[in-house]
Amino acid sequence: MSIFSLETEREMKDEIIEQIMKTVSFLVEEKSRKRYLKFSEACTYASVSPGTLQKWVEKYGMPISIIEGRKIVDTRDLDEFIAKHKI
Repeated sequence: MSIFSLETEREMKDEIIEQIMKTVSFLVEEKSRKRYLKFSEACTYASVSPGTLQKWVEKYGMPISIIEGRKIVDTRDLDEFIAKHKI
């Protein structure tokens, strides 16, 4: 015996399934996204020019890694930098 009607139980089950599907979809998308980007890829990712991204690095201290002369940007750092400057 349930305290809910059959219709309410169905709606609750549908809502739970929908939330689970959204969560799984988000996790799959997050996992498939590249974390480390070449500098040019980071520009595309952030929808800015190379000059703008370089300015963020030099003027505002956005972190990047330079390995054997290649600039690498962590998407987590880029996301955090953009969120920090949100107004």
